[in-house]
Amino acid sequence: MTQKITQEGIDLIKQFEGLARAAFQDDSGAWTIGYGHKDGVVKDTTITDEEAELLLLEELHNVESGVRDLVRVPLNENEFSALTSLAFNIGLEAFATSGLLKKLNRDDRLGAADGFDWWVDIHMDGQRIQSKGLKRRRAAEKALFLTPSHVDPAIPGNRSSTRARPLGESSPRRGSFWASRSIKASFLGLILATLLALFHVSQGLDPNVIDFDGFRQTLTLIQSLKPIAFKVASTLLVLTLLYLIYIRFDDWRHYRR
Repeated sequence: MTQKITQEGIDLIKQFEGLARAAFQDDSGAWTIGYGHKDGVVKDTTITDEEAELLLLEELHNVESGVRDLVRVPLNENEFSALTSLAFNIGLEAFATSGLLKKLNRDDRLGAADGFDWWVDIHMDGQRIQSKGLKRRRAAEKALFLTPSHVDPAIPGNRSSTRARPLGESSPRRGSFWASRSIKASFLGLILATLLALFHVSQGLDPNVIDFDGFRQTLTLIQSLKPIAFKVASTLLVLTLLYLIYIRFDDWRHYRR
């Protein structure tokens, strides 16, 4: 069964696009009619409610197909609906090159959810400003994306069937805590910083005044390893910090539009 946007997703689009029975110019200056329809619209164009509905469904069919082709991980119905609403609003071309999609295809669901927050800017009079309406829309799409669904995720690109997960397989609806590169690098940095602190503290202790043999032997070993181990841990900590900086730059590069 081909995965499609839910009625909740369609209602979200209708709510934020609004129904225009007569053509108007949106914030970008493009003539728009119906539920955000722009192709072939000129001044003084009018439309009925039924025609607006048909145009919306036709346009959504194309967007749904694009989302299915671009996403490489299983999606539940809410995730798919939220992504379809986003792609409908920003365009499939922008969606295809977004950092949100890149994170999602790495199965970083939480990172992808945060990506909704970046698509809130509009251009007016040559300036880039944040739109309050887009911020509300992105918040609604993000909430829908993170809402669990009782329907098994479909496999994107599979136009003929929905594949159920094997028994016992964990749900892919939300990204694993450890799927985030930032979490992994921060945890490694914490371990290295702790080791450096232990090396430093150990130098002020005298193993000969410690009664417990096991601890005395461990302290002696730490102190003997200190010169080379301290250098290795320091180098790794610096590299970890540089990697964290790279991650933030990479996120900015892919999200900031």
